[in-house]
Amino acid sequence: MKKRFLCVCCILMVLIQSSCSNPSAKIKYGVYRSETSDAYIEVYEDSTVYINYDLSVFEKILEDETIEYADFSENEAQIIRENFNLNRDFANKKVKYELDDGWYKYEGYISFLFYLNNPYEEGVVSWGLAYYPVSEKIILEADSTVSDDHVSEIFVLEK
Repeated sequence: MKKRFLCVCCILMVLIQSSCSNPSAKIKYGVYRSETSDAYIEVYEDSTVYINYDLSVFEKILEDETIEYADFSENEAQIIRENFNLNRDFANKKVKYELDDGWYKYEGYISFLFYLNNPYEEGVVSWGLAYYPVSEKIILEADSTVSDDHVSEIFVLEK
């Protein structure tokens, strides 16, 4: 009798927990238009995106943060600056991404991850876009701790 009661309690706990937990979020494919410019991001079903956006300021933030964090010499810093070219590597063409939903249950977003050409693997090795499934927005945002550089762009799914 006690075993049966314990079994029923365990089953009920699992059912309650699974019904109360967040369902896994799904990416909505399509075109996400900038709220402030003609820029857009198109998300495809084959795990690629097309980013029509000038990533220069964002690139500079990533470079500065990497150089500062890793305390690179001037020669190493120059190699980072030459290797990091986000417009060349990620803008105006279809590029592969990886999804990271580790923050979804805490912060409500899923990351589109893109890996950088960082030969030292110190500092920044990837960058990402934050996708908010509830509001159907993609956000690109970064603030530099080294300079006054700031990037904040919101892309909304085209209906």
